[in-house]
Amino acid sequence: MNFETIKKYLGKRTLIAAAALGFPIVVGGIYLAVGTPAALSPHKTTAAKDGANPHAISSDQLNAMVTRLAERMRSTPEDTDGWIMLARSYAALGRYAESTAAYEQAVQRLPNDSRLLADYADVAAMAQGKRLQGKPEALIERALAADPRNVKALSLSGTVAFEKGDYAGAIAQWRKILALVPAGSDAERSVRASIADAERRGNIATVGIEGRVELERSLAGQVKPDDTVFIFARAPGERMPLAMLRRRAAELPLAVWLDDNAAMSPTAKLSEAKEVVIVARVSRSGQAQAQPGDFEGSSARTRPGTSGVVVRIKAENKAEK
Repeated sequence: MNFETIKKYLGKRTLIAAAALGFPIVVGGIYLAVGTPAALSPHKTTAAKDGANPHAISSDQLNAMVTRLAERMRSTPEDTDGWIMLARSYAALGRYAESTAAYEQAVQRLPNDSRLLADYADVAAMAQGKRLQGKPEALIERALAADPRNVKALSLSGTVAFEKGDYAGAIAQWRKILALVPAGSDAERSVRASIADAERRGNIATVGIEGRVELERSLAGQVKPDDTVFIFARAPGERMPLAMLRRRAAELPLAVWLDDNAAMSPTAKLSEAKEVVIVARVSRSGQAQAQPGDFEGSSARTRPGTSGVVVRIKAENKAEK
């Protein structure tokens, strides 16, 4: 997943794309920060006299506003929001070196803000010729440490691995995104295309089942973040799982990849099964075996090699199974 792909699928969530989308994304914030320069007053613009949009802003005018914001930051260096706006403004103008300097000021004041760190990494990479290795990579790692579900950081992390030829690593990061973007969306299709590209390049042909596990909204208040979630595949009518994963409820919704690496027995392989059912269970006791009070959901019968399987946890176990 290269930079152009990331920008296309993240759209307005990627600050660098603001340069292509136009100035309005950042202008509103600058107005709030520094006010409207007199030169931009509608009755003083040539555009207004000619009947054009009196609020249209040229590149020169925006640069003047950004310069004014930069001057203001010299006298109010503790204004974190001001540094963030300045960093975004410079990025929108393609002034990446200045943007990274402003992001550095912002991050010093908000060192654990995952979104801010991911945006900083994005711009820092642009400043060094669209290369993610080095400082951008370190910032991405910090962003994911602060929030493992940060979509932009996961995208960039996968790209770091992809650029190093670690296609399995790239796939692992990008698969996590699939549970965090709307099913059937352009974002999902773009991520799947990138995963397929990495599989081709890495000659990766592992047979497994890819999907996502969701929690029904009505259960949100009944499930604790530290409750254990077991996800497993088993043949219809069988009790012993062929493959199983263990996660935390705080990770829901989460992306799932089940293959022979998660096998329960070396003699019973998921890849050799004709059909399986994927089950996801929230276990309050932490035990894999179903207990009264657990919540679970299951998929329809599916074949190994299938992608896009969705399991929604919703039912409460009334008795041990």
